[in-house]
Order: sequence, then structure tokens, then C-alpha cells
Amino acid sequence: EQKRIAYAHAGILEYWVVDLKAQQLIVFQQPSGDSYQIKQTKAYGTLYPVAFPHVEVSVEKLISKTI
Repeated sequence: EQKRIAYAHAGILEYWVVDLKAQQLIVFQQPSGDSYQIKQTKAYGTLYPVAFPHVEVSVEKLISKTI
């Protein structure tokens, strides 16, 4: 939580947390004060990072336990 607060204060537009234990990706967007206005939890699908909108990221590949 400390990192999330620091990133929001710094104006980091998007912050991802990969939770391998729960097999999910948590995406925080739109910083506001010490928090983010949008929080999404994903276990599958495709995401396009705010900083790199032309880059396609597979959630399944990102959270996969197999390398």
C-alpha cells in the first residue's frame, strides 16, 4: 500500500500488481491524491498499458506460473 500511495502522489498514471499466488493482475489507474480512481482485477484478457498503448499484454501469460 505504501508504494501505491507514493506512486499516486508522484502522478504515475498506471500501476500494476502481479499476484502470482491468487493468479491475478491488479491494475490501478487515474491517480488522485494518495489513491487511484480506478482499480481493476484481471485473471484473463488483454491489456494495453497507458504508457505504451500499442503494446498488447496477455494477462494469462503475465500471471502464468510456468516459464
